Amino acid sequence: MAHPTGRSRLAGHKRADIGGSGSASRPHGGSMKHFSRTGAFTLTLIADTSDRFSDFSPYVASINNAGMVAFQAALRSGGTGVFTGSGGAITMVADTAGGLVSNFYSHPAINCNGALSVYADLNSGGQGVFLSRDGQLSTLADTSGPFKGIGPLGPTMNDEGTVRQQSGSGLRTRDRSSCVRTR
Repeated sequence: MAHPTGRSRLAGHKRADIGGSGSASRPHGGSMKHFSRTGAFTLTLIADTSDRFSDFSPYVASINNAGMVAFQAALRSGGTGVFTGSGGAITMVADTAGGLVSNFYSHPAINCNGALSVYADLNSGGQGVFLSRDGQLSTLADTSGPFKGIGPLGPTMNDEGTVRQQSGSGLRTRDRSSCVRTR
């Protein structure tokens, strides 16, 4: 039976918040159990700030159809990095420790093949769009050429490997973006 405030009691369960879409959520151990008109599902914790990560903001994570989550995080040891996980061990894709990149500044995009694209500041100055595929980080575009800036919106990538990035220069298309085919 629905409560006038939008709360409801599920049979045998603690109080749950009912949303306008007919969905409900309630705490369930270390995860959050959700119910909707189409069935139940559970949110899985991928990473938190209790260990090596100090912050995840302001960038959102992305997820592919296989359930692999890609995220950017600030590190307690300093610097930033890009990581993937699906509820078990977390994999570092790239970080700022002694490499090409001084700071990751966008959300990463991940496709069905696990390839990941992200924006970053270069140690040598300027900015770039980077692709990680099969453990290798490569530069797709940077500000040493025709682009005056990379961003501010994060990259998108489809399952065929095309990365779209907002360039700031308007040199490639009318909407100030460019596409880079990575395959």
